[in-house]
Amino acid sequence: RGNYILDIHLNQICDLLNINIAGSDYVFDVPFDFPIKNTDAGLIGIHPWGRRENLSSFGWPWENWIGLIHSLLKNSDYRIVVFGNDSRLAEFQNKLLNSGADATRVTFQKVLDIQDLAKTISGLNLLISANTSVVHIGKALGKRMIILSGPTLDSWIPKAETIKTIFDKAASLPGSDKHFSDQRFGKVARIDVNDVLDETLKMLNGGR
Repeated sequence: RGNYILDIHLNQICDLLNINIAGSDYVFDVPFDFPIKNTDAGLIGIHPWGRRENLSSFGWPWENWIGLIHSLLKNSDYRIVVFGNDSRLAEFQNKLLNSGADATRVTFQKVLDIQDLAKTISGLNLLISANTSVVHIGKALGKRMIILSGPTLDSWIPKAETIKTIFDKAASLPGSDKHFSDQRFGKVARIDVNDVLDETLKMLNGGR
């Protein structure tokens, strides 16, 4: 029924146990009991963290995130929330505000746990993140997303008409997740800020 990681696991269960699974079970959902926020039509979520963000294959440099935020503030009327549970959220906030970003249109939100993270994502109009756990929560909540992906296997990338994945144009080999030190494989750090901006503005203006 698809090649997303959830689809693959459910397909394996069908084969191993010789059973059929209803199509509705292939719809990813979050197992939390909280009232879903109404989507804020004017709010973009920026999540500049990741478990392996210190590696160029998986992390986007802070100066890229800051450049993207400045461009979004300049080219759209949207407000931005930078969120996460990273201990360096305050450090990122200082760097962004010291760079001259409009403090009236950017907020910073520390999330305390996974449920709090899901609540935050549920209120976004658009989520921009490197390919990490956050985008799977976004997929479960049906969010519009821009995903920055490096050497990640295709099955680990959420897919939908409302999701745009941006890859490293300099990569000459497909994703593997194993050979991220090899320059021939994709690196998030090599993704151009203007490519992310262009795709974001296109999505905000109704394109895909």
